Amino acid sequence: MTKRQFGFTIVELLIVVVVIGILAAIVTVAYTGITQRAQQASIKSGVSQMTKLFSVYLATNGSYPTVGGTTCLAGWKAAQTCHISGGNDPARNSSLESELQTVGTIPSFPNDVHSGYWGLTLYYDANDTFAGQPARYTLYWTIPGDSQDCDAPNSVSKSGDVYTLASFYSTWSGTTNCRTLLPDS
Repeated sequence: MTKRQFGFTIVELLIVVVVIGILAAIVTVAYTGITQRAQQASIKSGVSQMTKLFSVYLATNGSYPTVGGTTCLAGWKAAQTCHISGGNDPARNSSLESELQTVGTIPSFPNDVHSGYWGLTLYYDANDTFAGQPARYTLYWTIPGDSQDCDAPNSVSKSGDVYTLASFYSTWSGTTNCRTLLPDS
């Protein structure tokens, strides 16, 4: 008499492991895409809110608050700075924040986009131009993914002191750097 044995063969077990591995890979890729899109949406929303805040301030006061150079607006790291490149970490400006808060609330902004870049910064340069006109105020931020559309009004790239319309400013190490012009006062 023969005994019938129950169980799985090694081939059956390998097939199950391969199928589970394929499903795990699909879920991981889908999850990464979802989180990246969610982070981009959060960043773009913060930029849109900050742009509107500056527009309201300009309409209310006739000019932007006085600033010089680069200022961290949102998305601070522990040292109360934004990190934008090679140790160039602009700090928060409490007087600028106070001025902006007279017309609205400064939006939240993710501070973990990339280890090399995070935060939302305001650039001021008296020499910058766009289409032959002064373009002294720009917002600068980073979104995840290479060569992404910044999806912001007045999205620009810069060469020297001259801005031109572009869907993004530059890319670096899995990120897209974005700039948008604020209407000059």
